[in-house]
Amino acid sequence: MTTKAPANRMKKQLKLHNQLLWWSAACMVIWMISGICHPLMSWLGPKQVAFKPPVFESHSLTSHSLEMIPNILTHVESSGILEEKELRVVKVVPTNDEPLLQLTITDRGEMDNRPESNPVREYFSLQTGELVPKHDELQARWLASYYTGKPESDIVNIQLKKEFDNAYPWVNRLLPVYLVTFKGEEQLTAFVHTETMALASLTNETKSLIQTVFQILHTFNFLDDQKNLRVAGVFMAMLCLIGMSISGFMLVLLIRSRKIKQVGRRWHRRLAYIVIVPLFAWSITGAYHLIQMAYVESASGMRLAKPLDLEAITRNQFVDGEGFDYVGFEDSLVGVSINAVSLVQLDSKPLMYRVSASKQAHSTAEHMDHKQKLVQKYQGQSSEKVALYFDAATRLKLGGNNEDKYRAVELALQFSGSTQDQVTSVSRVTRFGPDYDFRNKRLPVWKVALNNDEQSVLFIDPTTGILVDQTHWLDRPERWAFSILHKWNFLTPFIGRFNRDVLVVVVGCLSLVLTGLGLYIRLKRRTKIKKAKASSPNTEQLGELG
Repeated sequence: MTTKAPANRMKKQLKLHNQLLWWSAACMVIWMISGICHPLMSWLGPKQVAFKPPVFESHSLTSHSLEMIPNILTHVESSGILEEKELRVVKVVPTNDEPLLQLTITDRGEMDNRPESNPVREYFSLQTGELVPKHDELQARWLASYYTGKPESDIVNIQLKKEFDNAYPWVNRLLPVYLVTFKGEEQLTAFVHTETMALASLTNETKSLIQTVFQILHTFNFLDDQKNLRVAGVFMAMLCLIGMSISGFMLVLLIRSRKIKQVGRRWHRRLAYIVIVPLFAWSITGAYHLIQMAYVESASGMRLAKPLDLEAITRNQFVDGEGFDYVGFEDSLVGVSINAVSLVQLDSKPLMYRVSASKQAHSTAEHMDHKQKLVQKYQGQSSEKVALYFDAATRLKLGGNNEDKYRAVELALQFSGSTQDQVTSVSRVTRFGPDYDFRNKRLPVWKVALNNDEQSVLFIDPTTGILVDQTHWLDRPERWAFSILHKWNFLTPFIGRFNRDVLVVVVGCLSLVLTGLGLYIRLKRRTKIKKAKASSPNTEQLGELG
């Protein structure tokens, strides 16, 4: 009895393994080849030459420039520009010429305040206070040239994208963006987000082709219109691979280690030791990710803060005086460059200027090699070294990071509808990681954890007051599993992103070799059985011979 039980279990596992062979082989080829496409997009795709947004020097911003802001906003309020519209973000941003005031305007009462709800960006001169017409497209051209190193004269096409599609999928997060195409056989294309001054994506024909293969084979995006069919097909394929990896693992345990004469079978077993656990992890986290993304409503996504109260300006929030406290302002910014100056507002606070500044050693990135730049891109490095607040009415300097922290908490409570006693922790995020990755583009942000029904964690951009991302308790296990077990991000701190991708590709290729050996062994065995049947006489032939 004791000797038969393991033998029976082994026979059952071997039968299951053989039954799943053909389906699993097809699935393995499809998902391994498409999975390998993902790092190939990074390796073979175009490379940006700048990795940080542009800045402007502090001397280019004068007290006159800052005092022009309330005049511009008062004009905007009275001119009808905001008829049926709402003002969401007010920033001073660098341009190819001089700093301009950038206004982000949305339709009034836009559902959920989402930035992809078709905002319009207008620009005003800080010298004259006049509208700079159609500058948003010019800003996109300048940013595309800045990030790619290509001259603006090489741009052959530019268009505003308001929706995600196969060329610019939802994982890029930012909308609307400008699609900027440069001349050349490879059709270099940059996707630029003018509010964050970020390069949202960079592609060319080679990367687009690889991305298309990935989307068709890995996510079955050709079935997007038939969601249930797509989910059922991919999920069954994942179950097939899960069953194959479990049965293979059981066979490794049940079949005692011995010297195997056949070279193919010997290497099949050796590779199984390497591939089985990664295959199981990829398959089960892939199935988990599929179901979560298809049927669990995600908390992720950006949301704009409440509209700015422009009536506060007309109620003399900006008072006359000797002008902006420029001496204190100038002393605070010695040896730094300005990323942006934004006008911010909270219910419990007056209108304030927020100055985001970085060290002028910004150019150190120019001395990095491409590998170091990629590390910086995916790990992120906040260019903001100091945040300064000035009361817009009194021109008095307020607290820096303390004011930032206070605003982040109050904004998080506004977005979530929670109360102060539900805040469990507040921290400043200056690097990308598993819970806040590089696709969000914005650094620094404030991470606010809440003890509410959803156990929410919110990430707030202090420059604009935008809710960049958020997670609930139901999202975080899947995010962790997908990041750690599917994408192997646990290796990144030890061996780096590039070496991690190389290791993933190597294991993926070994999985294909394992699959090929399995098919070879199965076909060879089938051929051997057929030959044996053909060479041995059957019953009728024996009767005739008798």
